[in-house]
Amino acid sequence: MEEKIEGKMKEENVEVKYFWGSTLYHVEDLPFNLEDMPSNYGGFRDRVQKLEIRKTIEALDQLKGLPSR
Repeated sequence: MEEKIEGKMKEENVEVKYFWGSTLYHVEDLPFNLEDMPSNYGGFRDRVQKLEIRKTIEALDQLKGLPSR
């Protein structure tokens, strides 16, 4: 579905950008590799409790309208 949407947006000369948004912490901000993720919540919490959460993007404020399609 994403490929179809991206294709249609490119036809309208609209740049498509993808952003991480599935978890509280960005995967690149974790203090460990995904393969080394703690197996329980307590271990995870101990490793991430001092991390700052990335600020959200201001995409909605920048959106000027949708393409004609």
